[in-house]
Amino acid sequence: MRLWITRQGAVLRSSRGQILLETEGQVEKAWPLEIVEEVVLVGSVQPSVNLLRTLSNRGVPVHLVATSGRYRGAFFLPLSGQAELLKLQVWSTLDPLPIAKRIVEGKIRAMGAVLRAWGKRVPRVREGASEVEAFLLMLSHAEDVESVRGIEGGATATYFRHFAVMVPSPFAFAARTTRPPRDPVNALLSFGYSLLLTQVVTAIQMAGLHPALGYLHVSHGARPALALDLMEEFRSVFVDRLVVRMLRQGIVNLGHFRPVKGGVYLNDEGRGVFLRHFTRGLGTENEGFREHIFRYVQHFKGYLRGESFPFLVKGVP
Repeated sequence: MRLWITRQGAVLRSSRGQILLETEGQVEKAWPLEIVEEVVLVGSVQPSVNLLRTLSNRGVPVHLVATSGRYRGAFFLPLSGQAELLKLQVWSTLDPLPIAKRIVEGKIRAMGAVLRAWGKRVPRVREGASEVEAFLLMLSHAEDVESVRGIEGGATATYFRHFAVMVPSPFAFAARTTRPPRDPVNALLSFGYSLLLTQVVTAIQMAGLHPALGYLHVSHGARPALALDLMEEFRSVFVDRLVVRMLRQGIVNLGHFRPVKGGVYLNDEGRGVFLRHFTRGLGTENEGFREHIFRYVQHFKGYLRGESFPFLVKGVP
C-alpha cells in the first residue's frame, strides 16, 4: 500500500504497529505498518522522528513533494550492500555519453508515440510525431553530453508545441514553465512529474542503485539525477497523457487551482483529484505503469552488467 498524505498541517507518527495521521491533536486515520510500502508527503505534513526511523528499518521509502509540485527529496533507504553493482554504476558515469544518448532516444521515441496516438483523434497533431522523431538523426551524431542535452531540449520544445493543441478551452498552454508553473496545465504537469519521480526513486533504491549518480542530468548533492534520467521515457506516456485526459474529460476545472507568488498551483481539492487518477494509472490489480517503471530500472541494472537495455515504449494504445 502507498500512502499519499496531502492534509496540510497534519502530523504523521507511529504507535503500536500503526501509522497515525493527526490534525490538531486528534487521530483522523490509522494504517497498519505492515501493509505500507511507500509514503509520499505533500506540502506541510510533519513526520515524527520515530516514524522515519521505523520506516527506514522496514525499508519503506518516504518522499517529500512541495504543494507547488516540486520534488523536494526523500529519506533514502540504506544501499543493499551490492558493492560490485555500485562500482559498476560509478565506473559507467566516467563515460556518460552512451547512456545519455540512450535515455534521450527513449524519450524522443515515447513523445513520438504519444503524438501519433493523439493524432488518431486530432489529425493535425499527427505531423508532430515526425517532427519530434527527426531529432533522432541529430542524436545519432552527438559527440558529447552537452550536445545531447541540447537535442533533448529541442525535441521536447517541438513536442510541447503539438501538446498545446490537445489542451481544451478554457485552459491554455503556451510553453512549459516551472518554478513556478505559470498556468494550470503547467501546474498539473509539474505535480505529475514529481509524483512520477517518487516512483522512479523507489524503484532505483529497491534495485540497490544509487539515485544521485546521473548521466544526462548533472549529479550534485542529494539530487536524484539517475531518477531524473530514467523517468524521461515515462513523462509523456504516463503524466502527459493523464493530464490531457483529465482536461478533455472535465475531471479538473479552473476551481482546482490557486494563484501563489506569480505562479499557479493545485489547491487541496485539485491535488486530491489528481492523486486519485494518478494512483489508478499506476495500477494495483493488473500490470500498471509502476510495474513498467520497476522493470525499466531492472533493465538499466542489467545494462550495467553487460545486458541489453530495451526500449519499453513501443506504442501507445
